[in-house]
Amino acid sequence: MTTMEYKVTVATGTLEYSGTNNSVYVTLVGENGESERTLLDKPGLDLCRGLPNELKNKQELITVLSVVIFTTTAQQAATNNGQFDFCSFVPNTPCTMLQPLPTDKDSVTMELIMNTLPDISQSCVQMAITWHLGRVQPDAIPLAQYEEQFFTEPADQKIIDDFKQDLKDIEEEILQQNKGLEPPYLYLCPS
Repeated sequence: MTTMEYKVTVATGTLEYSGTNNSVYVTLVGENGESERTLLDKPGLDLCRGLPNELKNKQELITVLSVVIFTTTAQQAATNNGQFDFCSFVPNTPCTMLQPLPTDKDSVTMELIMNTLPDISQSCVQMAITWHLGRVQPDAIPLAQYEEQFFTEPADQKIIDDFKQDLKDIEEEILQQNKGLEPPYLYLCPS
Protein backbone atom coordinates (compact mmCIF):
# COMPACT_ATOMS: atom_id res chain seq x y z
CA MET A 1 0.00 0.00 0.00
CA THR A 2 1.40 3.40 -0.99
CA THR A 3 1.59 6.05 1.71
CA MET A 4 0.52 9.49 0.56
CA GLU A 5 1.62 12.67 2.27
CA TYR A 6 -0.53 15.78 2.05
CA LYS A 7 0.36 19.40 2.54
CA VAL A 8 -2.60 21.68 3.19
CA THR A 9 -1.84 25.36 3.62
CA VAL A 10 -4.41 27.81 4.98
CA ALA A 11 -3.70 31.30 6.30
CA THR A 12 -5.95 32.83 8.95
CA GLY A 13 -5.34 35.36 11.69
CA THR A 14 -5.19 34.63 15.40
CA LEU A 15 -7.04 37.74 16.61
CA GLU A 16 -10.71 37.84 17.60
CA TYR A 17 -12.97 38.02 14.50
CA SER A 18 -10.06 37.28 12.16
CA GLY A 19 -11.82 34.54 10.22
CA THR A 20 -12.82 35.09 6.62
CA ASN A 21 -16.09 35.17 4.72
CA ASN A 22 -14.24 34.75 1.42
CA SER A 23 -14.27 31.58 -0.63
CA VAL A 24 -11.21 29.58 0.35
CA TYR A 25 -9.73 26.99 -1.97
CA VAL A 26 -7.22 24.21 -1.35
CA THR A 27 -4.88 22.36 -3.68
CA LEU A 28 -3.28 19.11 -2.53
CA VAL A 29 0.32 18.87 -3.78
CA GLY A 30 2.21 15.58 -4.01
CA GLU A 31 5.25 14.08 -5.71
CA ASN A 32 3.19 13.06 -8.75
CA GLY A 33 1.41 16.36 -9.26
CA GLU A 34 -1.35 18.33 -7.66
CA SER A 35 -5.12 18.13 -7.27
CA GLU A 36 -7.64 20.50 -8.74
CA ARG A 37 -8.28 23.75 -6.91
CA THR A 38 -11.09 22.76 -4.51
CA LEU A 39 -13.38 24.98 -2.48
CA LEU A 40 -12.51 24.39 1.20
CA ASP A 41 -15.61 25.93 2.73
CA LYS A 42 -18.95 27.28 1.68
CA PRO A 43 -18.91 31.02 0.95
CA GLY A 44 -20.14 33.05 3.88
CA LEU A 45 -18.92 30.64 6.58
CA ASP A 46 -15.97 31.84 8.64
CA LEU A 47 -12.80 29.85 8.94
CA CYS A 48 -11.76 29.62 12.57
CA ARG A 49 -9.09 31.98 13.81
CA GLY A 50 -5.75 30.44 14.53
CA LEU A 51 -6.11 27.51 12.12
CA PRO A 52 -2.62 26.09 11.53
CA ASN A 53 -0.86 27.45 8.47
CA GLU A 54 0.30 24.02 7.45
CA LEU A 55 -0.82 20.48 8.12
CA LYS A 56 2.25 18.27 8.03
CA ASN A 57 0.82 14.79 8.03
CA LYS A 58 -2.28 12.70 7.63
CA GLN A 59 -3.06 12.72 11.39
CA GLU A 60 -3.14 16.54 11.48
CA LEU A 61 -5.48 16.54 8.47
CA ILE A 62 -7.72 13.97 10.20
CA THR A 63 -7.78 16.12 13.35
CA VAL A 64 -8.79 19.29 11.49
CA LEU A 65 -11.43 17.48 9.45
CA SER A 66 -12.79 15.83 12.61
CA VAL A 67 -13.18 19.24 14.25
CA VAL A 68 -14.95 20.58 11.15
CA ILE A 69 -17.31 17.59 11.01
CA PHE A 70 -18.08 17.79 14.75
CA THR A 71 -18.65 21.55 14.62
CA THR A 72 -20.96 21.37 11.62
CA THR A 73 -22.98 18.40 12.87
CA ALA A 74 -23.19 17.56 16.58
CA GLN A 75 -22.28 20.99 17.93
CA GLN A 76 -24.60 22.71 15.44
CA ALA A 77 -27.42 20.35 16.42
CA ALA A 78 -26.83 20.86 20.15
CA THR A 79 -26.85 24.63 19.75
CA ASN A 80 -29.63 25.15 17.23
CA ASN A 81 -32.10 22.27 17.25
CA GLY A 82 -33.64 23.24 20.58
CA GLN A 83 -33.80 26.99 20.00
CA PHE A 84 -37.50 27.15 19.31
CA ASP A 85 -38.39 24.87 22.21
CA PHE A 86 -36.52 27.13 24.64
CA CYS A 87 -36.93 30.57 23.05
CA SER A 88 -40.60 30.33 22.07
CA PHE A 89 -41.42 31.03 25.71
CA VAL A 90 -40.24 34.63 25.37
CA PRO A 91 -39.45 35.28 29.08
CA ASN A 92 -36.73 32.59 28.80
CA THR A 93 -34.73 34.69 26.34
CA PRO A 94 -36.44 37.96 25.49
CA CYS A 95 -35.18 39.49 22.24
CA THR A 96 -35.36 42.93 23.77
CA MET A 97 -35.97 44.49 27.16
CA LEU A 98 -38.18 47.57 27.22
CA GLN A 99 -36.90 48.76 30.58
CA PRO A 100 -33.58 48.47 32.41
CA LEU A 101 -33.11 45.44 34.61
CA PRO A 102 -34.08 46.11 38.22
CA THR A 103 -31.22 46.65 40.63
CA ASP A 104 -33.22 45.55 43.67
CA LYS A 105 -35.14 42.27 43.49
CA ASP A 106 -37.56 43.40 46.21
CA SER A 107 -38.87 46.08 43.82
CA VAL A 108 -39.82 43.55 41.12
CA THR A 109 -43.54 43.32 40.50
CA MET A 110 -45.60 41.55 37.86
CA GLU A 111 -46.33 44.94 36.31
CA LEU A 112 -42.59 45.69 36.03
CA ILE A 113 -41.94 42.29 34.45
CA MET A 114 -44.73 42.73 31.89
CA ASN A 115 -43.61 46.27 31.06
CA THR A 116 -40.02 45.07 30.59
CA LEU A 117 -40.74 42.13 28.25
CA PRO A 118 -41.16 42.66 24.49
CA ASP A 119 -44.63 43.41 23.17
CA ILE A 120 -46.67 40.84 21.23
CA SER A 121 -45.34 41.93 17.85
CA GLN A 122 -41.69 41.64 18.94
CA SER A 123 -42.45 38.32 20.64
CA CYS A 124 -43.97 36.93 17.44
CA VAL A 125 -40.92 38.00 15.44
CA GLN A 126 -38.67 36.25 18.00
CA MET A 127 -40.74 33.09 17.80
CA ALA A 128 -40.68 33.13 13.98
CA ILE A 129 -36.90 33.62 13.88
CA THR A 130 -36.18 30.84 16.36
CA TRP A 131 -38.62 28.53 14.57
CA HIS A 132 -36.73 29.05 11.30
CA LEU A 133 -33.32 28.67 12.97
CA GLY A 134 -34.23 25.60 15.00
CA ARG A 135 -36.29 23.61 12.50
CA VAL A 136 -34.98 20.91 10.22
CA GLN A 137 -34.19 22.70 6.98
CA PRO A 138 -36.10 21.42 3.93
CA ASP A 139 -32.88 20.76 2.00
CA ALA A 140 -31.00 19.21 4.92
CA ILE A 141 -29.18 15.97 4.23
CA PRO A 142 -28.57 13.82 7.33
CA LEU A 143 -25.00 12.83 8.07
CA ALA A 144 -23.80 9.93 5.86
CA GLN A 145 -26.93 10.01 3.66
CA TYR A 146 -24.94 10.90 0.56
CA GLU A 147 -26.85 11.74 -2.61
CA GLU A 148 -23.80 11.35 -4.85
CA GLN A 149 -21.70 8.22 -5.04
CA PHE A 150 -18.14 9.60 -4.98
CA PHE A 151 -16.64 6.55 -3.29
CA THR A 152 -17.40 3.31 -5.08
CA GLU A 153 -14.43 1.13 -4.17
CA PRO A 154 -15.22 -1.78 -1.79
CA ALA A 155 -12.83 -0.49 0.91
CA ASP A 156 -14.44 2.97 0.75
CA GLN A 157 -17.92 1.48 0.87
CA LYS A 158 -16.99 -0.55 3.96
CA ILE A 159 -15.83 2.63 5.74
CA ILE A 160 -19.07 4.39 4.81
CA ASP A 161 -21.18 1.40 5.88
CA ASP A 162 -19.31 1.18 9.20
CA PHE A 163 -19.87 4.92 9.73
CA LYS A 164 -23.59 4.56 8.99
CA GLN A 165 -23.78 1.69 11.48
CA ASP A 166 -21.98 3.80 14.11
CA LEU A 167 -24.58 6.55 13.57
CA LYS A 168 -27.44 4.02 13.93
CA ASP A 169 -25.87 2.75 17.16
CA ILE A 170 -25.55 6.32 18.48
CA GLU A 171 -29.17 7.04 17.61
CA GLU A 172 -30.34 3.84 19.31
CA GLU A 173 -28.40 4.79 22.44
CA ILE A 174 -29.94 8.28 22.43
CA LEU A 175 -33.43 6.82 22.02
CA GLN A 176 -32.77 4.31 24.81
CA GLN A 177 -31.54 7.05 27.18
CA ASN A 178 -34.66 9.11 26.41
CA LYS A 179 -37.22 6.39 27.14
CA GLY A 180 -39.63 7.76 29.68
CA LEU A 181 -38.28 11.32 29.58
CA GLU A 182 -40.81 14.10 29.17
CA PRO A 183 -39.98 15.85 27.00
CA PRO A 184 -37.33 13.66 25.36
CA TYR A 185 -34.00 15.25 24.37
CA LEU A 186 -33.61 14.12 20.77
CA TYR A 187 -31.69 17.08 19.33
CA LEU A 188 -28.51 15.06 18.80
CA CYS A 189 -30.09 12.16 16.90
CA PRO A 190 -28.07 11.72 13.69
CA SER A 191 -31.20 11.16 11.62
